[in-house]
Amino acid sequence: LDNDLENNGSPSTFCVDGEYCRLVPLTSITHCIKMVTGTGQWDTGPVRVAVKYGTDGWKLISDGHVGPDGLTWCTPNGEEVIWANVQGKNQNSWKGSILYSGETGLFAAMYCKNGCTAGTSTALLTDEIAIDGDLDKNGSADTFCVDGTNCNLVPNVAASNLVGTETDAQQRDHSSLQQPHGASTTGGAKQQSLFLFALGIVLGASVAAVGVAVYFKKLK
Repeated sequence: LDNDLENNGSPSTFCVDGEYCRLVPLTSITHCIKMVTGTGQWDTGPVRVAVKYGTDGWKLISDGHVGPDGLTWCTPNGEEVIWANVQGKNQNSWKGSILYSGETGLFAAMYCKNGCTAGTSTALLTDEIAIDGDLDKNGSADTFCVDGTNCNLVPNVAASNLVGTETDAQQRDHSSLQQPHGASTTGGAKQQSLFLFALGIVLGASVAAVGVAVYFKKLK
């Protein structure tokens, strides 16, 4: 421990430069999934949640209604959660937050890697997610997992390189809105070059014509 960066030797761990370092017993590290049900009238529908954890652990933590109190489940021996699959079971949707806590002990939203569609946010995080067996969607939400789709959620740390970025398909969709159907960026650049070239020729010819006119005027 040090208030500057002197380090004082080479221990296995440093807490220096006046940093506040939080120490916890190793046995207190837990990996948990928490489902926080929304406050809407129709937010407590049945949802299936299956969790893969550790090397070969697997647990069905919900296969029915998740009520107003929500639920919290932790891996039995502190193993990391690999993924969680969620799926709406019928036309009654569940809406709320699905959060994960790992090494830090703090709960944070998970990332929907497959099966979800964007709602009021394009990040596909589970701060607010609606899960439904049909396409009703139950109003607005940041992220949707609807039509009975089996959606795959992963801890944010495992998907940090994906969060907030567009998929290839989304990029293609956006680029198709920026240019006419069938056009390409290369073709557009070529057309622009040809236009500038033709404009240069016209301007050059105009300057030459003015010069000739001035010359003949002087001769007279």
